[in-house]
Amino acid sequence: MTSQMGDDEIKLTGEHRTPEQREQDRWLTMARCSVIMTTAKSADERMACVETVLDKFRDVPNQQPSQQDTAAYARFAARTFLEALIKSEGKQKAASVAAEKAFSVATENVFNEWIDEWLPPPHAPRMTLSRM
Repeated sequence: MTSQMGDDEIKLTGEHRTPEQREQDRWLTMARCSVIMTTAKSADERMACVETVLDKFRDVPNQQPSQQDTAAYARFAARTFLEALIKSEGKQKAASVAAEKAFSVATENVFNEWIDEWLPPPHAPRMTLSRM
């Protein structure tokens, strides 16, 4: 976040927040993005929301905490889930692009075969308007 005051610029990185404020920001961001995702018109919009929320959870340790520490466990679960969504989305996009290319090539081949069947051979006499 950036705040401008005249010619001076102050960058707010979130480090000035208390741990409680950072925690509240995480979950509020997740709630806001969840609502936005329900109305997103494209996969790119949904992915941007997931990445925004994941940014809020980047400082969560990679190691699974004790299930007795429910707050730490919830943070860990959220981060793990978001990372899995992003990896899954990437794989789906790659598979979709590959399928689209295969479909495009197959369609082009069928179209070319159809054209070859219906076009006269190159050595055949051409029809002109006077012969019709």
